[in-house]
Amino acid sequence: MAKENYTIRDIAELANVSRGTVDRVIHNRGKVSETAVKKVKEVLEKINYEPNLIARSLKAHKNNVVAIIIPDYSEDNYWRQCVYGIRRAEKEFRQFGISLQYYEYQKTREAYEQKFSDVIVDEPDAVLIVPIYYSGSLSLFRQLEEREIPYSLINTPIEDLNYQTFIGQDYRKSGRVAAQLMETLVDKEKKVVVVHVEQDFENSTHLHEKEEGFKEYFRQKNSTQQIEALTFKNAKDLSSLHQELPNIAGIFMTTSQTYEIADYLPQDSDIKVIGYDLIPKNVEYLRLGKINILIHQNPKQQGYDGVSYLSEHLLYKKEMPKVKLLPLDVVVSENVDCYL
Repeated sequence: MAKENYTIRDIAELANVSRGTVDRVIHNRGKVSETAVKKVKEVLEKINYEPNLIARSLKAHKNNVVAIIIPDYSEDNYWRQCVYGIRRAEKEFRQFGISLQYYEYQKTREAYEQKFSDVIVDEPDAVLIVPIYYSGSLSLFRQLEEREIPYSLINTPIEDLNYQTFIGQDYRKSGRVAAQLMETLVDKEKKVVVVHVEQDFENSTHLHEKEEGFKEYFRQKNSTQQIEALTFKNAKDLSSLHQELPNIAGIFMTTSQTYEIADYLPQDSDIKVIGYDLIPKNVEYLRLGKINILIHQNPKQQGYDGVSYLSEHLLYKKEMPKVKLLPLDVVVSENVDCYL
């Protein structure tokens, strides 16, 4: 334990307790179990920590506002899970003067840019952004940088921006993992289809990366596997896939709407389906065998880490990793309960 500047989070991790518990022990307030008190005090002794220093540090913190620019999550299970993680972090940091302001946008470029503009006018202390429609809005990012407002990205990385951190997955590797899994499931003589369901696919770099990683894997294997990519604006358009089904052995769905694909498959279909995310309908179909494999993108963790990193940066000037990649968890019917 040679580190000198320990934060509340560091102490909480070392003692295996919550940040709130550490705060209550240090300030001798609130109810804390004897076991938790013992754990925290043991850590404080080991690191030779002076509680008075942290008390003065906390008193010096001003109230900080973190703006959250996120798609409307009222009817979207993926973003709702992301918000669960955001709210968990919000609850932990509220006692330290961190408050969140939500700027929810409908999934249109105009709505996104309007909410982004509102944030700039309001001048928060930091911003967490889901930048689905980034093309054409680079000037808005530059305005944040000119005002020296730190910002972080989740779900979609954007090159050439001076963001604090990106939290998500390596999407090219994600596509490669899906390809390797598909290779074990399907007949090499039949076609595999990569399916995107996204209104603004051209600007969805993470979906392009998934597709390229998928194709790249088979190219490097010198495989004869037939691969075709299909893009649909919305789930209703998937009905046109029916005529293709007799020639398809597997479908790689690049978004959390994997269950939409399963709905279009015949009851006795042998088509293998690989997709993303542990939203309720996907989990149901995974258990029923209508979806074979889900790759877990952990939106809860993305949201939690996004707020946590920015909050600790504001409170303690703590450096953030430029990129925080989350594991590519492969979930099947036999292990899905471990993730719920």
